Amino acid sequence: MSSFDTNAHPFYWSSRGSASRVPLEFTFPQNITYDGTTDQDDHLFVFTKAMGIYGYLSVYQWCELFPITLRGTARMWFMALPPRSISTFAQLAKSFRTTFLHKVKFQKSREEIMHMKRQGIQESLKEFVERFNDDILATETGERLKDDFEKLAVSVFINGLQPGPCLNDFEARPPTTLEDLLVRANHFRA
Repeated sequence: MSSFDTNAHPFYWSSRGSASRVPLEFTFPQNITYDGTTDQDDHLFVFTKAMGIYGYLSVYQWCELFPITLRGTARMWFMALPPRSISTFAQLAKSFRTTFLHKVKFQKSREEIMHMKRQGIQESLKEFVERFNDDILATETGERLKDDFEKLAVSVFINGLQPGPCLNDFEARPPTTLEDLLVRANHFRA
C-alpha cells in the first residue's frame, strides 16, 4: 500500500496557512460521499449546499474539505492530482466534473422512448416494470420525466405489454398518470 505525501497536495496555497485551516467547531456531515460511480454533478450540488450552510468558510476551506467526501476511485483521482495544480474551488470542481463526466445520465428523447423494447414473451410483468423504470422513467438522480412525456410514456408502456390481465385492465380503464399506471401494474406483478 502506498502512502500519501501530505506535502504534495494539489492546492496552490499551503495547507498550513490560516486561510485554509478549518475551524475546530466545524462538523462535516458524514453522509456526503462520492466514490466515482454516480452523477458527479449531484455530488457537487450536495457538497456546495452543505458548505453554504457554513457561510463563514472560505473557498480555500471548501477545497480542503472536498477530498474528505471522496472514496475509492474518486479519492485515487484526487491523490493523483499534480502538486500545486489547483488554485480555486471552481478549478477543483471543473477537474472533478471532467474526470467523472461519463457517470451522467441524460434524459431520454421522444425517439428513444418510442423505441423501447416491448415486454418479452418470457419476461414477467415484474421484470418489464423494472426495465421500464430503469429505461424510461428514472435518471441517475431519480428525477422523473416532465409532464409532456407522461402521456407518451404511459402509451409506450401499455403498447409494450403482452396480452394478459394487466393489459385488459388498462384497456378497460386507461391509466391517467404514470403513478396510476405503476400502482395498478404492481397489483398484477408475478
